[in-house]
Amino acid sequence: MSGRAWPAAGLILCVGALAASLLGRWFLPFDLFSHFRLHLIGMAAVFALAILWRRRWHIVAAAGGIGVVLAIGLALPYFSPSSAPLPGTGRVLTIVTFNTWLRQYEWRDIERYVRETKPDFVVLVEAGRAIKPLFAALRDLYPWQEECAAWRRCHMAVLSRHRWQSAKFERRGPHGPPVIRAKFGPQLGNLTLVGTHLSRPPHMRTQLRQIRALSKRLRAMSGPVVAAGDFNATPWSLMYKTFSRISGLRGFSGIAPSWPTYPFNLPQLPIDHVFVSKSLGVRLLEVGPPLGSDHRVIRTEIRLPAK
Repeated sequence: MSGRAWPAAGLILCVGALAASLLGRWFLPFDLFSHFRLHLIGMAAVFALAILWRRRWHIVAAAGGIGVVLAIGLALPYFSPSSAPLPGTGRVLTIVTFNTWLRQYEWRDIERYVRETKPDFVVLVEAGRAIKPLFAALRDLYPWQEECAAWRRCHMAVLSRHRWQSAKFERRGPHGPPVIRAKFGPQLGNLTLVGTHLSRPPHMRTQLRQIRALSKRLRAMSGPVVAAGDFNATPWSLMYKTFSRISGLRGFSGIAPSWPTYPFNLPQLPIDHVFVSKSLGVRLLEVGPPLGSDHRVIRTEIRLPAK
């Protein structure tokens, strides 16, 4: 190929992938491209620029590709919402959700972060047997705990500073994702807190089945609902939109890039979320540190309806 043919081919591929990202509802595997829309837009611009420098197109393309990754990793956190207070007069609660990574064997950094920020609830996914000592270490602050760290295809935990009425691990039917659920009483507005971890691409059909099953379960729950965890879906994906539409829950505004932080701490994709019933207020407080995981912590604030 000539000096312009290669970058032209790259431009065509990027534009084609962008177009395919809009067609996921008709051909589900195409939804994979939706997660990388920002990267595809950036690389399309890079290849367009490389066409002008046909003799050095490979240098422009390589440098531009690195620049796109750096720009997304460094700039996305600034698109998070402002720290304006939540509207309403109800009680405010803080939630930390974190994919601790099954390859994680050091839990003391997590303990330090939780003790410093003191959220009302902690939802952990990929919380394996190796970090079980964390639960005992935090029991003085979080006496209410439910975990399935040692259970295959679960590896989750929910920790609470507040008394709950019931808490348990659930997995209903062949299509439902693992769920850990805590139900609170009138003192917290009969809130239900749900932690979950959905399948990831390229297992698109499994993920969509899980989203539909989980959404229907959440919609049938009484009282206000909070669902937190690793959804493996970006806000511009069909998966995210399907979950919001069927469940009736909404996420925080803005972008919270949380993955990946390994091998470099430059998260590119917002895939960890907190969704709430429409009667609740929600805002993102911070995208926290990785704490030894390939994800970063997500800390949010919710406001209960006024009594």
